Amino acid sequence: QLGRHWGIGTAKLDNGVQWVQTQLCMDLPVLRSYMRRFVADRLTHRASLVVTIAPLLSVESVRRLRTNIRGALIPEAIAMRLEQARDSEQTGVQICAEMLHELAELPGVAGAHIIAPGDPELVRAVIDASGLRKKGV
Repeated sequence: QLGRHWGIGTAKLDNGVQWVQTQLCMDLPVLRSYMRRFVADRLTHRASLVVTIAPLLSVESVRRLRTNIRGALIPEAIAMRLEQARDSEQTGVQICAEMLHELAELPGVAGAHIIAPGDPELVRAVIDASGLRKKGV
């Protein structure tokens, strides 16, 4: 179902697609479930999958993305965490860094596309906060 939701179907792979990028996905349980199937169906042998994530800086940005990006998956728990944060911007970077760290360990994920329109320094902040650069991942 998620594949259909994101438009990732075997028809695209049958037509020679070699890599696939998801819509914005900050829902790790949903992504884990999808990747189990992607790996079990041996689709990783046919295409690389890149997951799109973003540092969400406020509850308003969560609402805006949910409304304006078809297929964006952002759990309510993230919105609540941002709403309760003293510094929602730093919390948003931390959430995205945690997600990036998890993606690095998730079988079948070939990479991440970190979107931060208007502020490319946020991408660096996410990577630094993830600790992956220190690990050489």
